[in-house]
Amino acid sequence: MLLGASELNTSRPSCPPGPYQFGPGRVDQPCDAFHFWALHPGGANFLFADGSVHFLADSARGVLPALATRAGGEVVAVPN
Repeated sequence: MLLGASELNTSRPSCPPGPYQFGPGRVDQPCDAFHFWALHPGGANFLFADGSVHFLADSARGVLPALATRAGGEVVAVPN
């Protein structure tokens, strides 16, 4: 599955339609396949196009759509 920043469910009738946002998830929850999450407490590591890796807290879900667009022209400050 290719994940976006606020994915919609178009393939699993047993899961809500979404949109699903970055946040905590669980391995045993099939609906969590529709959003970014990690087993790290409080957030996840993301690889940026410049080759750097940043840990983004779950609270960064508001800036993730701007970080995930291509050629959108958004200016985003990466939260600490």
